[in-house]
Parts: sequence; C-alpha cells; structure tokens
Amino acid sequence: MSLERLSHNRQLTTVYLLFLLSIALPSIAMATDVDGQIWTNTTWAQSDSPYYITGDVQIPSGVTLTIEPGVEIRYTGGYELL
Repeated sequence: MSLERLSHNRQLTTVYLLFLLSIALPSIAMATDVDGQIWTNTTWAQSDSPYYITGDVQIPSGVTLTIEPGVEIRYTGGYELL
C-alpha cells in the first residue's frame, strides 16, 4: 500500500473517531447525580439528563419537583423518590 493511501486512511479514521466522540461525550458530560432531600422547587431539565439516582431522594411537602418531558432517570440501586 502506498504512503499516500495510508495517510488518507488515517485521516478517515481520525474523522470517524472524532464523529463518534462528538456523539458520545455530550451525554456523558451532562449526566446529573441525585440523592438526599430537595429543599426548593426544582426542575429536572432534559439538557441535564440523564439523572442518576444514587440514593433515596426525598421531596418534602410543599416542594415541587418538575420533570421535563424527555428527561431520563436511571436508578443505580434500589433507591426511591419519596
């Protein structure tokens, strides 16, 4: 294989890897861990999704948790939203 062809293959591989990273990294970077009490009215936004429940989440009476459409919630154990 010629040196020119090898260089072209490397360029294509680099572009492909950058494309895959651009898809994967935003979802990893935007994940939000949640546990404990929510003391104030709170909105879980799709832009901060997914939300990882890493412990029981307590919402006291009088406090509102709004979950926007499309928000993904993932439980990391047998935890509850209380």
